[in-house]
Amino acid sequence: MSAPIQRGFSRQCERFMGLVYCLCLLFNSFEKWVVTVTLLFLVAAVPARAQDIFPPPAQLPEVRAIRALEPVRIDGRLDESDWQRAEVITSFTRFQPNQGGPVSLPTEVRIMFDDEYLYFGATMYDTLGRAGIRVPVIRRDFDYFENDLFSIALDGLNDGRNSMVFQTNPYGAQRELLSLDATTFNRQWQTLWVVASHIDDWGWSTEIAIPWKSIRYEEGATEMRVILMRIIRRLNERATWPALPRAMNPYRMDYGALITGLRPPPPSSNIIVNPYVLVSASEQSGSAAMNGGTGSGNGSGGGAGSGTNGGGSANSESGTGSNGGPSNMGWRDPELKAGGEIKWAIDTRSVLDVTWNTDFAQVDTDRQVLNLTRFSVQFPEQRQFFLEGNEIYTMSARDLIQPFFSRRIGLDEQGNPVALNGGARFTRRGTNQSIGGMVMRQSAGESSGAAWFTVARYTRNVNPGNRLGIMASLRHDEAFIIPSFSQHSLSNASSTNSQSSQLGEVALNTTQNNNTLPANANLTLTADGFSRFSNTVYSHYMLSYTNNTDENLLQHGWSSVLFGEYRDNRNRFQLTTAAVSDTYDPRTGFIDDRNYVMASAEYTLTLQPHWLPSVIQELEPSAEGTHFRSYDDLRFREAVLTVTPLSIIGRDASRLKWSMEAHWQNLESTFRPLGAVIPPGSYRYWLQQVQLTSDYSRRVAASITMREGGYFNGRIRTLRTESRFAPIPQLMLTGSYTFNRLIGMGANGEDIRAEIAGLESRVALNARFQWITFYQYNTQSQLHIVNSRLQWEYLPMSFLYIVLNDSRRDVADPLMPVRRLTDQQAIMKITLFRQL
Repeated sequence: MSAPIQRGFSRQCERFMGLVYCLCLLFNSFEKWVVTVTLLFLVAAVPARAQDIFPPPAQLPEVRAIRALEPVRIDGRLDESDWQRAEVITSFTRFQPNQGGPVSLPTEVRIMFDDEYLYFGATMYDTLGRAGIRVPVIRRDFDYFENDLFSIALDGLNDGRNSMVFQTNPYGAQRELLSLDATTFNRQWQTLWVVASHIDDWGWSTEIAIPWKSIRYEEGATEMRVILMRIIRRLNERATWPALPRAMNPYRMDYGALITGLRPPPPSSNIIVNPYVLVSASEQSGSAAMNGGTGSGNGSGGGAGSGTNGGGSANSESGTGSNGGPSNMGWRDPELKAGGEIKWAIDTRSVLDVTWNTDFAQVDTDRQVLNLTRFSVQFPEQRQFFLEGNEIYTMSARDLIQPFFSRRIGLDEQGNPVALNGGARFTRRGTNQSIGGMVMRQSAGESSGAAWFTVARYTRNVNPGNRLGIMASLRHDEAFIIPSFSQHSLSNASSTNSQSSQLGEVALNTTQNNNTLPANANLTLTADGFSRFSNTVYSHYMLSYTNNTDENLLQHGWSSVLFGEYRDNRNRFQLTTAAVSDTYDPRTGFIDDRNYVMASAEYTLTLQPHWLPSVIQELEPSAEGTHFRSYDDLRFREAVLTVTPLSIIGRDASRLKWSMEAHWQNLESTFRPLGAVIPPGSYRYWLQQVQLTSDYSRRVAASITMREGGYFNGRIRTLRTESRFAPIPQLMLTGSYTFNRLIGMGANGEDIRAEIAGLESRVALNARFQWITFYQYNTQSQLHIVNSRLQWEYLPMSFLYIVLNDSRRDVADPLMPVRRLTDQQAIMKITLFRQL
């Protein structure tokens, strides 16, 4: 190794180890901690390699689109004569794993349009031909990191901040997302577009047709920004046109090129209708319900889980009854249900959505988890109606503090699904401002009254690098008389750390004397912003206030978050500070906990020294520290320091990581992880973790994570494994297993084991016909879950679903007359997408 390279590598290592040393020394002082991480942030903001980040070009590259003179058949083959007339883009530049330099394999892209569509045709050459293509499994919304991929990021508003992203692979699967400032994403967004791909001995090609009605653009627009990207997965290489710095993602539209010569039709209103018809039948035996958000079926998404924040498969809208005495209800008569949505695109920027009898039978089952922390688990929103435009309402400062979280709609206080009568949503996106509004009606459940949900959102671009916004949400719960069996259910709910369960306990405590939940209006007001100080430094910030009209509930609460990030081609530093008061109560949002002040810093160093063997791409050592104190009196609460001295990323994207964690815990009340009883007190312990992940683009892939060390006054051993076998892209089998053992826990030195095992199969005839079956068993809750779902996109955006659910819980109580509770459901749902 040459002397200059050796000195540069030594300086990077000294900086990393100095950061770790400072964090270790100052961890017992909150005030010093805040000052130190702030200084570290400023120091990291002037690294030696900042010059690698080139600014956006003053003059954007251009490509001229041509008008198609004949109909274009979307079959993945660019054999129409119009494609030969189109201008060819060939000057792709590599930006991963190294910035700049020649691309290993050539790519050609052409752009055309007519009165209905904007067309992209791309040819991806590969010297290995078919053998070089990597697509482990065919599915919609495929994994970004596992596939060969062609991507289009399109900025129709030409403001350099918003983009609609369309991505496909060699089998013509579709993946879409919305991006705002390249930092806020909606990866579940879907829209109408057509794609087909073709595999040949020279590589693969794809044709994409995006309807003008699916694109947001200004009237009279003749230019749009675009960033094109190709992933060559077997080489773990990414290339873009135009060029991007390595530290950026391919959605930084201020770096984009201009598509010129466009003649889109004048913006006009269009209406999309999407009705559905559903037939379902269900059977319950052993008991009228299985409490804790573990029912399964056709509803609004999973709940909080049972004792372990598991989430179960709680997506049943019809509810699961009470936790009353044993019964054997048998199969109910089939139920016929109809509803749907209407989308009115008033113009290319404004959309009004109306939904009635809202249903989500196709929603995937929540995976159970074993939560060993003192914080709640956030399960993702999966329901398509709420995912549309979800990025407008998302606070990007910190995921675990969301003043509005749509998953709270359609669940009662215990996390059990409740039917949605309907609602409406309005969204308007522009170059200078965005407006969003939503109103939903939730019917009464077995443990909660009917409720109205209203949210309004406004954001404004102050200048090209700054954005400010405000949001207000109001939840109005109507008064509700709790039946005796429902109160029994509430009082016997499983103990969890979940937010739904916590709020349910609050409701129960206020009504235990009169069996009545009074009417309540919960108001949440939030202000937030985004600032990009330079190409390498940006920040998100937020301040939020809540209040309840019911005097028995929490009053006048506050939360705030400040997040900052510096990133260049070698260094990434993140700083987060947050505060949540003990009275902050966003009943249409999500918080991981209350009554804390938090400061967190994370530093990652990327090293690519020349002496690395060819099988290794880079080294990524890192350090992260998080410090919690109580909001009300700043008493020390919890701190964690994680150091990862070894993180190796292979040329095939495999990874090996070794981390060490130091924990400082101050318990002020009894903590019961997995049923262990840990008394209040101060605890200090260390543990370490090893993680190995293979190349997940191959037919056989696996990952394993092992943790071992101290845990409060005992020890913990954790093993998480996953293995996947995909002999052909049309078939995939995945097995997972999680094992936790707590040793010598609590005053009695308890030895507790908890395991979750899962198995998933996926069969695909093509990207539009899928059959997925998932099984999971949780030893802690004695819960078996089976979800089998057939999904056929028989027309673009029109689906047929057949869903079978089976949930079974073994009963350990010897006084119970039954030993297993079961809940089974069979559902068939068909939707029709029509653009009028």
